Amino acid sequence: MGISVTDIVTPSGDLTITPVSGNTLKPTQPAVFAISTLQSSVTGAGIVATVTFTTEIFDQNNDFDGTTFTAPVTGRYFLSVHLNYDHLGASNIRGFFTIVASNRSLLCNLLNYGAIRDSNDDVILSASTFIDMDAADTVSITTAIQGGTQIIDISTGSRFSIFLVA
Repeated sequence: MGISVTDIVTPSGDLTITPVSGNTLKPTQPAVFAISTLQSSVTGAGIVATVTFTTEIFDQNNDFDGTTFTAPVTGRYFLSVHLNYDHLGASNIRGFFTIVASNRSLLCNLLNYGAIRDSNDDVILSASTFIDMDAADTVSITTAIQGGTQIIDISTGSRFSIFLVA
């Protein structure tokens, strides 16, 4: 299989690799996949917490710092977040997480977390969306659970991903 390299020197500094098959690869295109380690007692009692994703599986363009993704170019991005909550009780009557972006914030999974917790007092929730971002815009994830006390953990395995689509 042969490949040809085109656009080696472009104003944006992009490298485009086009295999003979015709597919185009852009190895510096923004793409992040990160997971969290245990974050103890981050919410409960209505405390708003910014979620930290401590382990980067990949960050192709070095645009993510563990809490905040900064768009290097204007475009449409696809974002996905998956949060694992531990130590929920019946008194945790309302919870949500928010995708906080420069252009808008998106409220996700506004639910009675205490009512939907499993037998281990855990809840696992996800959301995904397209979002428009301008160069230098940022996006992060916050969460809050009301009722009870501040003992709710964000557990290992929570994850965040974002990549440029167009």
